[in-house]
Amino acid sequence: MAEHFDDVELIEELLDGLRTPQAVANLQSICTAGHLSKSALVSVLGGQISRVKADVNSEQLLTPYILKILLWMLRSGEVVGFREFIEECVSDALRFGSRDLGNEYLEFIELSMKGGLCDCADPKLRAEISRFILEDEPGYDGFVILSRIISYLEPVPGSLTEAFKGAVVEHLKEEFTRMVDEEGVLMHVYDECMVDPATLRKYLDSLVDELSIGLDVVAVDSIASCCDLEEIINNNVDRSSDDDHNFEVVREERIDSAAVADAIEDLFMRD
Repeated sequence: MAEHFDDVELIEELLDGLRTPQAVANLQSICTAGHLSKSALVSVLGGQISRVKADVNSEQLLTPYILKILLWMLRSGEVVGFREFIEECVSDALRFGSRDLGNEYLEFIELSMKGGLCDCADPKLRAEISRFILEDEPGYDGFVILSRIISYLEPVPGSLTEAFKGAVVEHLKEEFTRMVDEEGVLMHVYDECMVDPATLRKYLDSLVDELSIGLDVVAVDSIASCCDLEEIINNNVDRSSDDDHNFEVVREERIDSAAVADAIEDLFMRD
C-alpha cells in the first residue's frame, strides 16, 4: 500500500470496492500519519461522492459510509464543491429518518447547521431532535451533542430546552453509578466512611459542565443522590479479590473501618 499512496485512482477504486466506514477511517488515519496528502484524500473522498450521486440504485443518500466521508469534510472544512450534496443528505435524512446512525448523525446535523447547510427553521429538524430526546437513548455523549444543537436552535430556552433538561437528568440519575464505577472515580474506596463527597461532586460537575444547557442546583443534587455507593464499593472489593495482596489490604482496611465505627458507637453509648 505504501508504494501506491500517490496513485489516487487506485486508492479510489479500492475504497469504492469496500464502501465501509472503517475503510474511510483507515484512510483518514493514513492521511493524519502523513502518508497521504490532504488534497489527495479530498480528491478520493470527493470521487466517492460523485459515484454515489451517479448510483441510480441508491435509495438513501446518508448511509454509514457516506456519513463518515461527510463528517471528515465538515470537521476539516473541506466542503467547497460538496455543499449542495451535503444539503441533499440533510434533507434526505430528515425526510426518511436516520437515527439508527447514532451520535455521528447528530454531529453531522450539528456541523451542517453551523455551516449553513441545514434549514434550522425546518419543522422536520425540530421533530427529529425531539424524537432523539424523548424516544431514543443517545447516551451521555449523545446528550452533549444534543445540548449544542438545542442551544443553537433555541438561543432563548424553549420547549426543546425544557424537554432536554428533563431527559438528561433522568439519564444521569440512571447511569451515574455506572459512570462513577467505570471511570474509577472511587476506585480505592472500600467503605462508605472513605468516600470523599467533594471528589464525587467534582466529577459530576465536570459532566454537567460539558453540556451547553445548564442544570440548576436542585437537578444536580438529585443526580448526586442517586449514586449507589454500596454497589461501587462491592465492585471495588470484587476487583481487588482477583489480587491476593490487594484483597488482604482491602480486608484489613474494612476491618479497621468497622473497628473505628464500633469504637465511635461505644463512645456515644456510654453513660
